[in-house]
Amino acid sequence: MKSRSARSGLLLALTMLALILCACVTTESERLLRDFPALRPLTGEKSKINWTKYDGDDFLVFYGDMPPDPSAGAGIYQGGTPDFKVPRDAKPIKGKLGVFDVDWYALSGKDAKFYRTCLIDYQKSTIKRGQKTVQFTTKRHVWAYAETEEGLNAVLSELDKLTMFSARPAEITE
Repeated sequence: MKSRSARSGLLLALTMLALILCACVTTESERLLRDFPALRPLTGEKSKINWTKYDGDDFLVFYGDMPPDPSAGAGIYQGGTPDFKVPRDAKPIKGKLGVFDVDWYALSGKDAKFYRTCLIDYQKSTIKRGQKTVQFTTKRHVWAYAETEEGLNAVLSELDKLTMFSARPAEITE
């Protein structure tokens, strides 16, 4: 009987532990922020952007929604070969994203009335492979959108706070 009672007690303890751990499990966005702290605001405040992630073969794309404004959101491509082309006849809008000087481009014909996109040369790398030295630059293609200019400015303000844009990363040399 003791063994059955001990097993029941162990089962109860494991069940309670599982419930406690489930209670500690956060949203997908919070888990993503834990795994990719560069998406967190540098100030340590709670992110107003709910993030999801897409894994490509050699790149990542982070998609962000702004719950207070269902029309507003952002995206960040992280990789070496973004599918970014300067829009034809578009005039650059000089700006900053964290410490980075950027040329924002307004796009029309998108799902949102206000849409901005830019490309950042994020981190330079020099890698020696045998006798050959390879140089490349990791890029960040960033876009933001909303139905109102106020909504777009709110998204851009949140992007500006991200840790990933708060300092230029050191050049990688191997």
